[in-house]
Amino acid sequence: MITKIKAFFKRDFIISASYKISFVLDIIVVFFQLLFWYYISLFLTKNIPLEGLNYSYFEFLIIGIAFHSFLAFFLTNLSSQIRESQVTGTLQSVLSTPISPLTFFIGTSAFGFLKTALKLFFIILFGVILFNLNLSNINFLSLIVIFFIGIISFFSIGLIISCFALVFKQDISGWTDFFLRIFNIIYYPIILFPVFIRPLLYLLPTTHYLKGIRLAIFENASISSLGTNILVLSVFAVILLPLSLWLFNYSLKVVKKKGTLVEF
Repeated sequence: MITKIKAFFKRDFIISASYKISFVLDIIVVFFQLLFWYYISLFLTKNIPLEGLNYSYFEFLIIGIAFHSFLAFFLTNLSSQIRESQVTGTLQSVLSTPISPLTFFIGTSAFGFLKTALKLFFIILFGVILFNLNLSNINFLSLIVIFFIGIISFFSIGLIISCFALVFKQDISGWTDFFLRIFNIIYYPIILFPVFIRPLLYLLPTTHYLKGIRLAIFENASISSLGTNILVLSVFAVILLPLSLWLFNYSLKVVKKKGTLVEF
């Protein structure tokens, strides 16, 4: 399995390396995005209630945007990979070999995951150097735990969305990401949402993911104090991972039976 994942990673790295300027442009875009949000935060700080918290609105924003990038990656990458592989015919070729669907998804996501991690690194780096982002209270153990449990949940959700692309030939990952950007605590705290919507937000794994990330970074929150957030994300992970794998295998059988594994 590791050898096959390495092969996928090497393929994607070679393709990406042929577009050297794109990496530099990505870093430049990150810088200007931070600059944009910094000045936006200056205008909004007085109107954003963050009483009782040990961080500014800009710090709230920068962590939300940085760690949401992983959420967005898993929500959109798997589905787009499926649709692209269908159109080019590579999906049929790959899945006709002894490569399991799980290996295929991990392999096709590996290099993209690294690129997203580098983007997060530069967001944090620019935040610390240029915008005085304070990381002195970070609890690394809590951050690692909630980060990886969240990744399993979002990988599973992305896999379920990819089933829709596989069967119906429509990639809805962009709409899903748009919905979660609107009904999420990336850009503003939950207290700003209408009262009747707030309980619904606590049913979303993204809320517990970003809340836990911020608490681990800015409040030095221990694993025990993040118990609720970790528990909710763990429930999502335990339920959604096997469910998503079963759904994909079932979807694969459906398209094979219909003969639509390759279709434009």
